Formats: sequence, structure tokens, C-alpha cells
Amino acid sequence: MPFVKHDDDGKGEGSRLSRFFRKGDKKSDGGSVGVPMHISTKSLILDESKESRSSRRTDLNRAKTEHHLLTSKRNNRALSPTTKRRIERSLGIGDISVISAPTVLNYDDADVSQAHSNPPAKRHSLESDARGLLVSRRNQSTRSMRRLHSSAPSVSQLAFEKKTVNSNLESVEKGRVEESTALQSVATAQLVSNRKTDTLKANIKIPKGVVSIVITDIEGSTMMWEQNPSAMKDALNVHDSIIRRCYVKQSGYEIATEGDSFRLAFHHPLDALSFCLDCQTKLFNANWTNGILELQNAEHIPDRQMRGLRVRMVVHHGQTTSRTHETTHRIFFKGEGVDIAKALEKVSHGGQIVTNVETWKEVSGLAERHLGSPQILDLGKHDLKGKGNVIHTQRLLQLVPKRLAFDYCTFRGTVEQFTRPEGRTFPPPKTYRQLSTSFFDAPYVENKVCIAFINTVTAREMNTDDLAEESCKLAKMIRSLLIRTKPPAYECQEDNGFWMLAFHSSGSSIMFGLTLIEKLQRSDSPLLVQIGVHCGNFASMGPHTVTGRADYFGPVVNRAARIASHSETGQVRLGIPKPELKDFQSPKIKDVQVRYLGTEMYKGINVKMCLFACIPFSSKESELGIKNGEKTHRRMSLIHDTARCP
Repeated sequence: MPFVKHDDDGKGEGSRLSRFFRKGDKKSDGGSVGVPMHISTKSLILDESKESRSSRRTDLNRAKTEHHLLTSKRNNRALSPTTKRRIERSLGIGDISVISAPTVLNYDDADVSQAHSNPPAKRHSLESDARGLLVSRRNQSTRSMRRLHSSAPSVSQLAFEKKTVNSNLESVEKGRVEESTALQSVATAQLVSNRKTDTLKANIKIPKGVVSIVITDIEGSTMMWEQNPSAMKDALNVHDSIIRRCYVKQSGYEIATEGDSFRLAFHHPLDALSFCLDCQTKLFNANWTNGILELQNAEHIPDRQMRGLRVRMVVHHGQTTSRTHETTHRIFFKGEGVDIAKALEKVSHGGQIVTNVETWKEVSGLAERHLGSPQILDLGKHDLKGKGNVIHTQRLLQLVPKRLAFDYCTFRGTVEQFTRPEGRTFPPPKTYRQLSTSFFDAPYVENKVCIAFINTVTAREMNTDDLAEESCKLAKMIRSLLIRTKPPAYECQEDNGFWMLAFHSSGSSIMFGLTLIEKLQRSDSPLLVQIGVHCGNFASMGPHTVTGRADYFGPVVNRAARIASHSETGQVRLGIPKPELKDFQSPKIKDVQVRYLGTEMYKGINVKMCLFACIPFSSKESELGIKNGEKTHRRMSLIHDTARCP
């Protein structure tokens, strides 16, 4: 068995393990001969976290055996080798690995030699010293065992403790699983957020060159500051917070703020328009204070979907130049793109989003997927005054979030509609000059409209380039005549030479068609037109989902299209349903030759149509008719004559 040497005072380091031996015992390994005294019971109380309970019970039994054997010997009696071996077997000294760092009383080689060479008296003195040490160690062992018995649990206590620990472990394990799941979810969300943040930081680039400029401004802010400064201060904090949260989501760049106005730059019009639409919705749903909602320019108007601050927003995508500001060290932009955006901001209204056709072209195919299908309204072509009274000609468009949009199709769908649907509506923009009709100029009074279809045909074969050039001339001619018509007519749509137009009356549509035919004849154009006209009530009318132009639905549209497709070139064909012929009011127009063509049933139409051909009446034809005594119909009275026929 291994031994460790003792110090001068007979005490070793670590746990104490002592044994007794008789005189004359020799070294077993050529080293020092130890004088073991007793095993400290403290070393047998092991940490439960490191050893199992079974090992603890084994150590307890060993300690009990040691205590019993050592206390049963008389103080003045030496242990025989047989007794010593019994102690060794009972304590399992040969397998001492479970006891850490035993302490043994050792004697050096000189003492061992002296013990063997001295007479019995000297050897007796050594044994007396060992017995005296045994007495003190025995008393210490007794006290240690008492403490051990008082602290060591019984078998039943161990079983109960085991059951309790297992139950606690199950509950703790269940709680750990739930906590682990929750922590994992939080960690995953945090990881995704960190990745998005890292990606955003890595991808943040200040726009330059061709960028989308956004300008926002609060309508009536000066008056509201005068009325309630405290409420306006709180409202401005809410407004600024929403603006900044929204443009960060779209990777926007804040150029500068001027009072309550923001100037922002975006890489693409899709980002700029997404910002505006999202921002208008959040401003409507913001937590405004009662003080701000009591003000005139911020009150809640449910039928107009207005609530809180009215913020106008304009978007223009164009060429700019940029440089760093010497004071703020921020990038600021200048150039035509910024000037047009400022000109747009001057003609817009609070709560309105205004852009131009050039900007909308970049995103018109992505509106359904990325913009949430906003409502688009065509505001027409206008001349805008810019910096230094420079005129910018722009075709304007209005965007409204789908949730806040006014339902024009429902409101203008039936005559019996008296309740106004909820939704945002705005007055027409007040610009320097309006050059074309807008959605608000489209006829809709009393649900009546006169629809004219124009089909373009060629008089001779033409190559692609010549056809495109002549078609462009025809388009300019048609649009010029539309704006000069009294009242102005409206262009609904045009597709590859096929036009759909809306007029306020049948007379204006017929005169428009005849004037167009005369102009084409005088210009010796290779293009000819077929024109069909029909007047009646429409089923519904509203803005087109892509172009924002007024779009009509109902039988009046289908009938006009059928009439135009069967018309001849060089004439305006008017179709009137036979049951409505007696009630038809003939327009009062001059110098028009009218011919009755009879009735016809068109495909898909369940009523017979009375057809009339309207042809321009020239002065030469008038003179010939008078000389020959022929009666020519200069007015539309022939329609009434036809209606009186059986």
C-alpha cells in the first residue's frame, strides 16, 4: 500500500489515514516505514455531486468497522499482525483508490534502523508513543463518527430523497424544454433581425444620378400652430416618427427637413411610392391626441377617410446631381428632378399622393404585386411653374391607398345612389394651365354618356415606319379636337389605332367625328376612320386600375363598339335602339347630311338598332342640290321623320 511521509509534527497533508504496525516491520518497497494511526471519517463523507449514493453507503460501512475495531482494543495493548490484517481487510485498504490523499505517520530510515538495533526498552518507548497517539486519534474518530451519524441520511431517507429528486428533475426538465423552446424562438427572431440589420447596413447606399425624390408637407400647419401649440408639438412628434419608420423600411435617405416638411431620396420609384402609401395609412391610424383632432385641418371626417394631420406627398423620378453639404455633411440633391418635385408639391392637397406618368411607367406593372393595388386617378396634363418661372409640362396621377380609396364605380353606378361611400376625394389641382382632360372631366351626369369608337384603317399598303408616323399624326389630331370640343370630350383609352371616347351629348360626338373626317381628307392622309356612336345610360363608371383613366361599363359600350365595326369609312354612324327612337332628342347641328340606313340586329345585342349615316355637307353639294331641285337634309330632322314612320 502507498504511504506519504509525515511532517515533523506527525501530521500530513490532505485527508488523514493512519495505521498501526508492530515493531520490527520492514519496509515493503525499500522506502520509509509508516506508522498508520487511524482513518479520518471526514474523508469518507464524499461530495454527492461527484460520487454515487452507493459509494457513500460503502464508505459509511467502512467507517463504522474502523470505529468498532479501534475502540474495542485496550489502550495499553499493541495490535497483533493478525488484527492489523483484519482491519486492512475490513477497511479494504488494498483498494485505497476511493480515498483521496491518505495521511500516514511515517518514520525515516534512521528511526527504523534504531528500532531494530536498540534493546527492548527502546522499542517499548516507540510503542508507547504510538499508543499515546492512538488514544488521541481514537477520541477524535469517535467525535467524527457522531457527527457522521447525525448528518448521514438513512436508507429510507435516501429513497424518499431519490423520489423527490427524480420528480423535481422531471418538472425541471419539462420547464427547461419549454424555456429552451421559448429561448430558441427568441434567439431565432434575434438572429433573423441581426441578419436583416447586417444586410441592411451592408446594402445601404445613398441614391445618386437618376433617383426618386419625395417631398412631404403638412397642410395648414401654420394655422394649427397658432391654435394649439402644445397639441401640434405632440402631433409633430408622431408625424416625424411615422415618416422615419416608413422610409427606413424602403431604404430611403433623408436629405433634409424644413419645418414639418421632409425631403427624401429613394433608389427606385417602387420604393418611393411604397413609402407614401404605407405612410398615409399609418398616419390615418395614428394615435392622435384629442387636442389635435379638434382642429379644423386635422379633425376626423369618416366619409372622407381623413383623420389627424393631412400630409401631402409628391414623387418624381428623374435626373439629379448630388454633393455633400458643408455644414450638415449630408448629401443633398439638385437639378431638374428636384425642381419638378417641388412644382408638384405646390399643386397637391393634404392627404394626397401625386406623381407623374413618367414615374408611374416604371412601376405600373408592379402595382398589383408590390403596392397593394392602390387607386390610380388620371389628373390630366398640366403646365407647372417651377423655379425661376420655368414651365414644366407634366401629366399628373393621383394615388390613394386601397383601404382609403373612394368607390367611384359604386357612387356613379346607379341613379338611385344617394349615400356617399367612404373614401378620399380631392379637388382638381390648381396649376398654371390644364392642357388635357382629367378623370374629373369625364361625363357622368345622370348616368348618361355618349360613347364613340374610332377604328383606324389604311387606304393603301404602308411599311411599319410610315404607319407609325401617320398614326402619331392622327393621335395628335384627335387629342387636339377633344380638348376643343364644347364641352371637352374625354379619351378613355387607345390601343393600336382603336379609340374609345366619351362625350356629353350626341351632337358633340357627331360634330367631332365629321370634323376629324374633313381634316383627314384635307391632309391627304393614307389613314381612314370608321366611327360609331351610341348614347345611353352606363351601368358603372370608375378609374381604370392601371391607367387611372375613366372607364365605362354597360350595354352602351358594347353597342357603340358593334356599330363602329360595321360602319363605313368617311361617315359617322349613329345607332339608336328602335324602342327609344321616338324619345330620342335630335341634336341641333347644321351642315350635316343624314341618311337612314335601316335597322339591324348585331351579335350579342338583343334589340334592333336604327342606323343613321352622318356625312359632312359641303357648300358645293349644297349648290348642286338647289339647282337640281333636290331636297337635302341639312339638319338632324330626318331622325324625327324616321321615328314617325310606321
